[in-house]
Amino acid sequence: MYNNLNELLKDCLLYTISFSVGIFIITYVLNIPTLVSGQKNIIDEYYIKNFVTNISMDYIFVLIYFLIAYLIVYLLNIENIYIKTLIVGVQV
Repeated sequence: MYNNLNELLKDCLLYTISFSVGIFIITYVLNIPTLVSGQKNIIDEYYIKNFVTNISMDYIFVLIYFLIAYLIVYLLNIENIYIKTLIVGVQV
């Protein structure tokens, strides 16, 4: 777990930066949502018109996803980095 507040704040900052850069690259640089769905109107509404609401909800949902993965790793006392990565990737 966290020994002090600085470690927690550092991880929160890392998550926020990673999420922001990831969303920017996936959505605006590579345009993957439009390529996958083919629905440019829906993507524009989601990522441009309703940006503040949808991105904040995505931020929370992705955080919950990672917290559940972290909980599974913690409860099963998993030390192997490859198994940890597999749990995050396969989690449904």
